[in-house]
Amino acid sequence: MNVKVIPRTEQPPEPTPHVPGIIDISDFEYEGSFSLPRVPGVPQDEKAFFESGITLRTVDGEKRMLLTTGTYAQDVYEVAIPEPGKFVGNDFSAVPVAELRTVFGNLPIDAEASKNGTMWYDGESGLLYWTNYHAYYTPHSASFPVLRSARLDGGVLTEVRQWFLPENTPAHYKSFWGGVTGIPESFSEKYTGGRKLALGFGGSYSIVQTASLGPAFAAVSPDMQTGVMSFQNVMYYPFPEACVRDGNYFYSRPGSGFAPPTAPWNGTWTSTDGIGSGVFIDLPDKKGYLTFVRQGIGRIGYDYGGSNWNGKYQNAWYFYGYETLGKAATGEIPNKDMIPRSVNIVEYPHDLTRENQYVAGSCFDPETRRLYLYTMWALKSGLYDDPVVHVYTVKKDGQDANSTVSQAVPLKARTQNGTLYVSGLTPGQVWSIYAVTGQLLHHAIAGSGEAAVTLPAHGVYMVVSGNRTVKVIF
Repeated sequence: MNVKVIPRTEQPPEPTPHVPGIIDISDFEYEGSFSLPRVPGVPQDEKAFFESGITLRTVDGEKRMLLTTGTYAQDVYEVAIPEPGKFVGNDFSAVPVAELRTVFGNLPIDAEASKNGTMWYDGESGLLYWTNYHAYYTPHSASFPVLRSARLDGGVLTEVRQWFLPENTPAHYKSFWGGVTGIPESFSEKYTGGRKLALGFGGSYSIVQTASLGPAFAAVSPDMQTGVMSFQNVMYYPFPEACVRDGNYFYSRPGSGFAPPTAPWNGTWTSTDGIGSGVFIDLPDKKGYLTFVRQGIGRIGYDYGGSNWNGKYQNAWYFYGYETLGKAATGEIPNKDMIPRSVNIVEYPHDLTRENQYVAGSCFDPETRRLYLYTMWALKSGLYDDPVVHVYTVKKDGQDANSTVSQAVPLKARTQNGTLYVSGLTPGQVWSIYAVTGQLLHHAIAGSGEAAVTLPAHGVYMVVSGNRTVKVIF
């Protein structure tokens, strides 16, 4: 049998050019990180197993962060925000532990819900908002209140009001229950009729037909007197519509309703792609909406007891400009036809945990220009990998345009005269070569970003480095 191999000649698209005034990856600089204290009086506070939203407030001139404990019945606690320290490779000795200030008590969750979503503190009203949702939910609509509010007066959390999703919520209601964040006045006054809360954030959930295959949020205005929520859809991708992503995956089950990639850089949302949170960046010199995505890569299939068997994950930042969001909010373009202005695959600090980290909560401080990311499985300090808060500064226009956010370098492989040449390796990280049968042929720790290995015979080979895989034919 003769097999003719035709090499692909298409090239990836050029990176989206930076436009002053519109936020993108080049605007961010990694400033450092801080870890979180154990909360006294809260037994089994295992933060490694429970996600938390984060939000900011100022008390007596001190900037503080509100979070939730690592327990099934989550308590809200507050820390003073320290000056962050940087991870350097696997060394986290410079990363400080934030000081505990207050423990406010239990964050209520409805009996029909299973999780708390992210939080947002409104400094004007003194209200803390958060959402409830369910990780595995089959009904056609949410039968429990999704948005809730409370006061923190006197160091005690006291619930004030609850709101159900209104009747004009689209059928894909799971698009709007993962969390809540504030909408800047410059956007709400122009595009959302003064609605200042965003319910989001989209992404895949179990029973995905009622979710958004991509980032999502709606602008809402909850009425404290009537308990009615005014709702305006801004952005979502109702199944089977799907947002763009790279093509670093393949489906093992035909007929799943999800499209295979057409090129390594051209794919669409998969059933394993989730979103932890989203945040507005609203500054005098640059603006935009940013959401933090965890995407499945490699083999994806709903089989063998899991939805991502033998697959791995990557982290991506999705950026949207105000103008495009505004057109969707006002009906000039369909809510489901949104194209992100830019998408970047990123890697978070700490070499030992880089492959497992993902963002569960985020918030932005316009006064300090700091972006805070509550990142799961980031600190390998004991038996479990604890979360940390990574801190990024938004640079002013005119500063160095090079970002210090670690972006994933593409893994590439080619053959020439029986030798396999690999580039994009991570120094100090294990990488491997497999035959298409699954046989391990080579296993080593990368000493640099490149390597060369002699192949034993003609065939199809898989090069694996961390959560990246590339196929090469010799």
